Amino acid sequence: MKYLILILVFCVSPLCRAQAIFNCELNSNIPGVELPAEEYAKKVKTFNYKAQEAPQGVKFDNGEISAFLATKEGHIHILLKELKTENKAQATFLPAQARIAFQLGANNALSCQHPGAHPASGAVDVANLKNDSDLLQLQAPFKVTVARSFYVQFENSAEMMWTASFQGGAVVPQDKAVDKKNPRCFFTVQSKVKKGIWTPVRDSYPVHTTSINQNNPSEIVWSLSFVDFAAGKTKSESTEFTPFTLECVILKKPFTFEQFNATTGFYFEIQAI
Repeated sequence: MKYLILILVFCVSPLCRAQAIFNCELNSNIPGVELPAEEYAKKVKTFNYKAQEAPQGVKFDNGEISAFLATKEGHIHILLKELKTENKAQATFLPAQARIAFQLGANNALSCQHPGAHPASGAVDVANLKNDSDLLQLQAPFKVTVARSFYVQFENSAEMMWTASFQGGAVVPQDKAVDKKNPRCFFTVQSKVKKGIWTPVRDSYPVHTTSINQNNPSEIVWSLSFVDFAAGKTKSESTEFTPFTLECVILKKPFTFEQFNATTGFYFEIQAI
């Protein structure tokens, strides 16, 4: 059976343990069509997914579409299936992602929201960032520009995601793990090629949303999304890849612009649009 993926939004960066609870919705209602309350209730089902309690997996359906979610080794795996056509789509992500928008076919969708995420306050002027500016106070829109090229080695198919890890001012080789005792950042993209690529210098990616997630007492995840999750659309892409997120794990507040540069090695610039 051929897998059909029309809109797929997920996160695979290694950010946090599977300790989150998501508010999810299965929806088979045709967009723009109003239904009586009883019919709407059949097509739209809501549920909570407790990631840390589902190693064997749980299944939900509304009679038209089913969703199977399972947590293994810190990753949440999703299988979405249309019950009448047998069309399927699958994804893997981590709980640090604040929102998932996952659509199969024209009318069937699964969406999950992490209620612990909240937007940044926007108190910092992006156009006048200083070393002591707190990036946790930034709010979209702004853009992230690649200031230095870097290379990531991978052999996955063009549909797969890859993540470049940054720590201590350097790109962490894929055969080495990041040090969880220190801040680290992850740049996640969907590749359109089948081999490692150099990231084009000076490419800029508008940030659609910012969020701050804290899934355990000792770490805070500052997440920048280049995707409009609600619409299932990317804000920018190149011929080689589509950027999804730039996320940084920090150990205490504030997270200054100087700390960001020290972690990422000035590979990225944050600029006003």
